[in-house]
Amino acid sequence: MKRIIISIQRISGLASSEAIVILLITALLVTGWVGRALIPQTSAHQEATVQRIMALLDSIERAVEKQPLAPAQSAHSAPEGGFERYPNVRSTRKNLNTAVMVNINTAGKSQLTQLPGIGPAIAERIIESRNDAPFHSVDDLLRVKGIGPAKLERIRRFVTAP
Repeated sequence: MKRIIISIQRISGLASSEAIVILLITALLVTGWVGRALIPQTSAHQEATVQRIMALLDSIERAVEKQPLAPAQSAHSAPEGGFERYPNVRSTRKNLNTAVMVNINTAGKSQLTQLPGIGPAIAERIIESRNDAPFHSVDDLLRVKGIGPAKLERIRRFVTAP
């Protein structure tokens, strides 16, 4: 180390303390350059945070799916945990603790659009279909254009038919 400092002094004509500062700055720059080359550009903290958020959302979804539905309260109630995933559903904080079963033979358009994945167009088709022939079971919703097996499974726990 002392040889390096003496070499820096001879080459640059600097004092001993100045040569030490130059050596220290050079060591820090080299360390930063090597560290940058070895550590990936994606921050490990950011990646861990995203993974934790995704795990939390998955656990919340699993917990909501396991919750039994409460008896019908009002037309604007949402299932426990709410419909936050579904942008066409409007709910308030006070409604997040109650759940509603929507009767597909009597529900209005506004009630039907509260169901996950059911917008105004599909709600209209449900109403038109039940006017032609009432629904005898929830599975009868498959005859409505725009409702397939996946969508039916998403809304099954929120609807009822006599």
